[in-house]
This record gives sequence, C-alpha cells and structure tokens, in this order.
Amino acid sequence: MSTQTLETLSQRVIKLAADQVEMPAEQVSLDSNFAADLGYDSLDYVEFSMMVEEEFDILVPDEEIDNIKTVGDAFKLIQKSIT
Repeated sequence: MSTQTLETLSQRVIKLAADQVEMPAEQVSLDSNFAADLGYDSLDYVEFSMMVEEEFDILVPDEEIDNIKTVGDAFKLIQKSIT
C-alpha cells in the first residue's frame, strides 16, 4: 500500500473516530485513546466498529474489538483487513 493511500486511510479512520463523538477530526490523531482521549463508552465502541465494517467493507471480529485501545490500533486492524 502506498504512503499516499496509507495517509488517506488514516485520515478516514480518524474522521470516523471523531464523528462518533462529534469531535473535530483535527483534535484526533492515531495516538488518541478511545476511552481516555475521546470519551468512548461501550456503545461508542460498538457503533464505531459497525461504521468501520460498513465504510471499509470488512468484518471486525468481536475478540479484535477488545484489543483496540487507540485510533492507531483501529487503523492497523483495518489496514491488515483490506490488504
């Protein structure tokens, strides 16, 4: 995957993460922690994973959701799933 494509992918993931909690995407980075930095609760996690599945046409296994702590973790999972 090219650097440009990875940058575009990371921005899409950041935007989805930010949109879920109605936060400006500029305030979110790959290092942002869903719970501590973005205030995600369990429902936000579920809704975010559903948005990811729809946006990228992938299946996010339930056991993988538990391992996603940061936006970067979600990015890596998506990157692995679509390549």
